[in-house]
Amino acid sequence: MNAFRIAFWTAALLALVTGFDACAADPFCFKNHYILGDPCAAQPGVAAPTVSVAALADEGCYANSPLREISDPLVTADGKRLTGVLIARCAGVSPYAYALAVQRLNADGSADHSLNRSGIAVVPIWGYYEFADAIAVQPDGKILVGGNAAVPRPVTEVDSCYPAFCRYFPSVVRLNDDGTLDRTFNGTGKIVLAIGDENTGPYEDVGEFGTLTGMVLQDDGKVLIMAGEAPVARLLADGTLDSTFSGPAPPAREYTVPGEIVAEYYAASLDHYFMTWVPEEIAALEAGAIPGWVHTGGSFKVFSTPEAETSPVCRFYIPPQWGDSHFFGRDIAECEQTRSAYPAYILEAAQFMHVYLPTAGACPVQTTPVYRVFDARADVNHRYVTDKALRDQMLALGWVAEGDGPDAVTMCAPQ
Repeated sequence: MNAFRIAFWTAALLALVTGFDACAADPFCFKNHYILGDPCAAQPGVAAPTVSVAALADEGCYANSPLREISDPLVTADGKRLTGVLIARCAGVSPYAYALAVQRLNADGSADHSLNRSGIAVVPIWGYYEFADAIAVQPDGKILVGGNAAVPRPVTEVDSCYPAFCRYFPSVVRLNDDGTLDRTFNGTGKIVLAIGDENTGPYEDVGEFGTLTGMVLQDDGKVLIMAGEAPVARLLADGTLDSTFSGPAPPAREYTVPGEIVAEYYAASLDHYFMTWVPEEIAALEAGAIPGWVHTGGSFKVFSTPEAETSPVCRFYIPPQWGDSHFFGRDIAECEQTRSAYPAYILEAAQFMHVYLPTAGACPVQTTPVYRVFDARADVNHRYVTDKALRDQMLALGWVAEGDGPDAVTMCAPQ
C-alpha cells in the first residue's frame, strides 16, 4: 500500500472515530453524477448543474476539499488537464466508500463542463474503495481510466471493507469524450482483472491480485496494463482481455462477481421510466432501436438466477390503454395479486430477476435499499431507485412511495 493510501486511511479512520459524516448534507442533484449517465437532465423538474470543481468540492457529499488528485496529470493537445481524483460516494458500507473518478479542467483551471456536464465523471466498480491511478486518451478521444478497486470480504469475516480487509483488483473503464460510459468497451464499459490466487488467510495483505500503476497505448489499439515498470496484462482494442499476451506468471484473468447490473432509462415524451438487466434490451435501447429512451445513469445490482434467501421478481407489461409501461412485482405474493387484480397485464417473466426482501423496511447487511415510486396517473408507471434523496425528489413531484417500514423500502439489492 503506497504512502498516499496510508495517509488517507489514517485520516479516514480518525474521521470515523470522531463521528464525521461525509454525507451529512446531501446535495440536491449531484448524487446522479455518481453513476455515469445524464446527471439530472433526465429528471423532471431538476435543472442541469452549472458548477465549478471548487463548488463540487464544497458539497457535503464530498469528503475532501479541494478535490485531491491521485494520478499523474495528463495534459491533452488542447491544454486540458485530466487526473484521477478522490471523491466519496454517499452510499456503500460506510461514508468512506470511494469510487473511481476522473476530472477534466480547462487550460485556465476551470472545470470542463463538456465532461459529464460538471468536469467530473465517477464510475463505481463496486462502490467500496476505488482509486483512479492512471489516465490515457486514445486517438479517437476516448478516455481510459485505470485504477484499483476493492471488493469486501464475505460478511462472515467482516461487515465492511477497510484497508487490511479488502481485495484490490486492477480495473479499467473507458469513457466517451463527453464523459459517458463507452459500453462498447468489454460490453459494459469496464473490465476488472485478477492476477494471482485468492488469499489463504483472512487478514493477508491486499496486493495478491496485482496492482495497476499505469497504462500504455499501443499503435494497434491494444492497451498494456502496467505494474511498476512491468506489463502484467494486455487488453484488446474492444476492451476484452488479450489471451495471447505473454507476461509474468500467473497470467491475468477477468474477474467477475455473481449478479447483473440493472440499467434505468427515461422517455421524456411519456415521462416514463424503465429498467432492465438483459444485455439485448440494453443494447437495443442504447442503439436507439426503441426511439426516445435515454439512459439516466441509474443502476443497481440483481441476480439473474436464484440465490440463497432471494425472492423472484416478476415483470408485467402494462398495455397502452393503462400506461404502455412495465411493473416489477417483488415476490410471488405481489405477482399473484397483480395478476388477479389486473388480468389484462401481460406476464413477461415470472422470475425476471432475484433480490432480497426487507424485514419491516430493514435490508440485510451488505445489501442496498431499493425504493419504488408510483406516478399516480392514469398512464401507470413506476420508478425504482437506490438513492433516497432522489426518491424524495420524485415524491415532491407528486409520485407516491410504495414499500415497507418508515422509509418505504421495496426490495434490497445485493452489493
